[in-house]
Amino acid sequence: MRHPGEVFSVDALLERVWPLDSERSPEGVRTLIKRLRDKIDYRDETLIQNVHGRGYKLVPPTE
Repeated sequence: MRHPGEVFSVDALLERVWPLDSERSPEGVRTLIKRLRDKIDYRDETLIQNVHGRGYKLVPPTE
């Protein structure tokens, strides 16, 4: 939320979100992104977008 529009790779999300001593994987990131989308998507618009080959970014809803 502090960096809207900035693209975060799966590796960057793993480093920032999960502790080093936890079980973490790219699949865990995908699962978390899906759960977040289920909770925060606005109408038919997703607020978390995939950036092909790079990662994910948060975009503000359009009015």
